[in-house]
Amino acid sequence: MNVAYDVAIVGGGPVGSVAALSFARSGARCLLIEANPHVVRPFAGEWLHPAGVRVLRDLQVPLCAANATVSSGVSVNPAGRGFVVFPEDRSAPISLDYPGELRGLAFEHHELVNVLRGMAADHPLIDYAAGARVNAWKPSRTTDGEAPTGTLTITDAEGAVHEVQTARVVGADGRSSWTRRLLGLPEQSTLISYNGGIRLTGVELPKEGYGHVILGGPGPVLLYRLSPEVVRLSIDVAPDQIELRRDPQLLLECVSPWLPDNIVEALKRALQTDRPVWMPNRFRPRSDYGSGPVALIGDAAGYFHPLTASGMTMGFLDAKCLVQSDSVSDYARRREAASYVPELLSNALYQAFTGQDAGTARLRRGVYRLWRGCAAERERLMRILGGEDTGCGSFASATVRIGWEAACATDPACPRPWQSLRDWQGLGLMSRWALWPLAGMLPGSVRRWMRPRSSPQSPFMSHRGAKAIEPQIRMAEIRD
Repeated sequence: MNVAYDVAIVGGGPVGSVAALSFARSGARCLLIEANPHVVRPFAGEWLHPAGVRVLRDLQVPLCAANATVSSGVSVNPAGRGFVVFPEDRSAPISLDYPGELRGLAFEHHELVNVLRGMAADHPLIDYAAGARVNAWKPSRTTDGEAPTGTLTITDAEGAVHEVQTARVVGADGRSSWTRRLLGLPEQSTLISYNGGIRLTGVELPKEGYGHVILGGPGPVLLYRLSPEVVRLSIDVAPDQIELRRDPQLLLECVSPWLPDNIVEALKRALQTDRPVWMPNRFRPRSDYGSGPVALIGDAAGYFHPLTASGMTMGFLDAKCLVQSDSVSDYARRREAASYVPELLSNALYQAFTGQDAGTARLRRGVYRLWRGCAAERERLMRILGGEDTGCGSFASATVRIGWEAACATDPACPRPWQSLRDWQGLGLMSRWALWPLAGMLPGSVRRWMRPRSSPQSPFMSHRGAKAIEPQIRMAEIRD
């Protein structure tokens, strides 16, 4: 460990490792600090949108086909063409393709982490401190014209204490971020739901090459292939559905009616030898990106529901933007604007896909109607989802179209849907949904004031006082 660095990155996960490699590529001397090198979050960050894939390719991260014999890179499922949505009304699935030649990737999280850390450890401009912990940060006093520096106190894996000088500190240390606490930022977040992940083997997906979103039951189910042998199944349930998390058999009974038969059989086999690993899904607005010489990237900056699988892509884009920015304030301004629409999209879609009231069911019909009938809207959605389009105008236009379709269609087969605008339910629904496009059209100054106070249910509701999203199926209904 040297005594002076240009950048010290706290957190050696995929986002922190990408940040270290990106800074080193620009010529900066980096210290990458990882306190728990042998601990990897289960089923975290297994899907990468095209914008994130480009970051890895720019860094020349070796990506190998999952069935290749080469073992020196990340084994990926390269056919990430997009997503296919299975409506709860059992109508025909809706394919949402990435535009043009854009492709996403799916992979085992630990493989990506190991490859990125190995690349960082081998880089001549990066010192990788595995098992080290940060104890303190003390900014140094500077005079006019001097670059700001500071002293980072670190305890290494053997217990020795080191003091190193660094011009920048980057917090890539996840949701329980030490760096965030250093800045005095609030850690409070809103619990949305729980996600249970389990691996299925020997199963064919209904539409290979796509992520599958299956609606209905206790919550959305997400399926995607990790390798030729393994498929990840992820089940979302509301926080108060404790029995579903405790009883695998009850969980199987609740989700089976909505899954294809071969997936049900594979899930039965998996549950005989394994249990889902449950992780909380929380929401914290991505409104804080650091100050002075200290920057936050990835989950340390904020996070939202994983339904849109955008978390790791957002973190990679944070790292790329930070390296290209003149200062932390410049980086914060650019990323706050660029991450706003993906955050709104995640919250709006989760609300639309999980609510059980009549108005939200009607809203889903509007979503299905729009996606089936308009290729341009499907492409716009996937450009937003894939990180290609972060414009507030695109999001506002897309959500206005959804609200119009929902307000106009009481019945999917209605030959003259505009006639249903005469009913009050349609107008009421449109007025509630209008909060999302309205949020997309806010001036930047108003948005930056409002965003830290937003919630997963509404961009205009305080997340500190928000309750968890209403569960789809109450336990009494399940037992009945």
